Amino acid sequence: MMQTLHPFLERMEQTAIGVLIRESSYGFPIVVALHILSLAFSLGLFVWFDLRLLGLVLTNTRVSVVYRRLMPWATIGFLFAFVTGAMLFSAFAMKAADNTWFRVKLVSFLVLALNALVYHRVTERDREWWDD
Repeated sequence: MMQTLHPFLERMEQTAIGVLIRESSYGFPIVVALHILSLAFSLGLFVWFDLRLLGLVLTNTRVSVVYRRLMPWATIGFLFAFVTGAMLFSAFAMKAADNTWFRVKLVSFLVLALNALVYHRVTERDREWWDD
């Protein structure tokens, strides 16, 4: 399967963004720093919301208020992490595709997406009950 992806991955690495990140002095450090910061920002906010759902933090604030305040920022952070991650992938597509830990990261993202789907389809339906 990887052999069929190689031409596509090689073309990705030759894009302007891929070359810039890989060959410039500051491209990689800047993009990877932004990627790590945006991951920490978004995941940190998701954790705070999850902790509120469990009743462990911000107990004096309604769940709906915490949701309205945190989720837009967490979503922006996640989108920024996704874009910077795609930029990094474009610079090192061949190495990333062969890296076991990168594959683990992709599977983790699938699990996170499933978690978000379950949350929005099941848990969020009872949003009125949360505040009670």
